[in-house]
Amino acid sequence: MPKKVMIKGDVVDDKTAAFYQFFGMPAVSPSGVADALNSDDPSSDVEVDIASNGGDVFAASEIYTMLKGVQGNVTVNIQGLAASAASVIAMAGDKVNISPTAQIMIHKAWSQQAGNSDDLNHEANVLNGIDQSIASAYEAKTGMKQSDLLQLMSNETWLTAKDAVDKGFADEIMFANENQLQPVNAISHIPSKKAINKFMNLFIKHNNMESDADDDGDNNLNQAINPLYAEGSTVKVLADHMPGMEGAVGTVKHAYNGNTYMIDYQPTDGSPEVLDHKWVTEDELTEPDPIENETNSQHANSLKKSKLAILFGKK
Repeated sequence: MPKKVMIKGDVVDDKTAAFYQFFGMPAVSPSGVADALNSDDPSSDVEVDIASNGGDVFAASEIYTMLKGVQGNVTVNIQGLAASAASVIAMAGDKVNISPTAQIMIHKAWSQQAGNSDDLNHEANVLNGIDQSIASAYEAKTGMKQSDLLQLMSNETWLTAKDAVDKGFADEIMFANENQLQPVNAISHIPSKKAINKFMNLFIKHNNMESDADDDGDNNLNQAINPLYAEGSTVKVLADHMPGMEGAVGTVKHAYNGNTYMIDYQPTDGSPEVLDHKWVTEDELTEPDPIENETNSQHANSLKKSKLAILFGKK
């Protein structure tokens, strides 16, 4: 059996991946791919399933390089959308299959830059170099001229399955398993490193943990005044956007303005693990039935003891 690598959700670096995991959002990072590749015989074949809006260029480059270094054959299955950085990862396949309903999107790299004219000119040169690096991956797969590829990128080109095969981005149109298709609604943006650092610092300070990082206090996570559900109270979760969440009973850890709550709860899907610090909005909570409240009261004390360390993969 070949090793399985899933490129689903945003492509991010390892630090940003912790942010995504915290909120239960799909993402893929270089370390996650490395773990999948190192889990078995290094000479075994690899199958890569892709449905991703793309993301961090350099994280994608790491993943592309790891896949190109695999000793066995690498088969890529584009199931939904392989956009931007995810399209670069797709080019690592010895054979690239694409669903008849899937697409590949390629475009030039972009960034958010501030500064004087020298700074902006420098940034433009950096982006041009990145574009050439991206085009090199396409060139190695398709055999097209880099100048033609750069023009396609400049045009922000969307390739249907037929277009992808005709131009050499894919080798074959496949019949996709509809149960595995993951629809894509939009091209998403990756949170900036500054936003990630501010997020980490906020929770470290809130839990009286030592941190040397700076935090300017500019955030929207202010403590709520007279919230509907007080901190420490028991609530039932109505949300169903995470496994085992709907109908679960938990404890309000923190209440913030904007009717936002951070709770700890015991999943209803049979998992014995307490899920720590999951975010919900006020309309996703209700008071539990009296019987349920009494039955689950034993969970409340254990839930209160959960630590922020779950964010860093510690329990």
